[in-house]
Amino acid sequence: MSELTATLRKQIEEDFGPQCVGHAMDHLERVSQLALAIREAEGGGDAVVIETSCWLHDYHRVIEDEGSEDPQAVEARIRRVLDAIAFPAARVRAVLDCIAFTDRYSFAGHALESPSLEAQIVRDADNLDAIGAIGVARAFMFGGKLREPLWVAGVAPETTYRSGPTSSVLHHFFEKLLRVRDDMLTTTGKSIAEERHEYMFSFLTRLQSEWGAPGLGQELARAAALTPVR
Repeated sequence: MSELTATLRKQIEEDFGPQCVGHAMDHLERVSQLALAIREAEGGGDAVVIETSCWLHDYHRVIEDEGSEDPQAVEARIRRVLDAIAFPAARVRAVLDCIAFTDRYSFAGHALESPSLEAQIVRDADNLDAIGAIGVARAFMFGGKLREPLWVAGVAPETTYRSGPTSSVLHHFFEKLLRVRDDMLTTTGKSIAEERHEYMFSFLTRLQSEWGAPGLGQELARAAALTPVR
């Protein structure tokens, strides 16, 4: 671990404690490790920008928990952290751009045009931690925080994803998580996402076989037809 990373971790650990459900320090560390592994496999990208962006990318969650959704407040908090650790000024804009790109999805109607390699890597790493076994665990953790029901029969999942609470925890899988695999950008990210997607779909299929929840099987069949498990 570099001295810069160690200083950054110490600076943010209070903000990203256990109260930051699903987005605490363990999530940030996994994303950072995934991003650095993707960078190595892809053969490029500024490691300092990538790692710093990973540790700071969820400050909007902190700001939300404090009662604000102002994107300017998020950027201001990130800049204060970077100033506090004497982060190189020439790299600040690249970090902010990477962070802004993590919340862009084609299935939310966003264009994914010409992001930097660093932004692609950070976004893919963050998305990988949202799927697979760890993604399943985090989805239920965060849904519990929002007090969402497990499933609501008769309510169709939204076709255009939007952030924030949804009808149920399982609706979130259909609205976002099962669509992440096909929204990956790097070759390495796509490869890792394939296996994680298959596990996640298998989990949902098993859940339905044990429960028999009305309407859940139909949504699984629809999802399989749209993005078949390969």
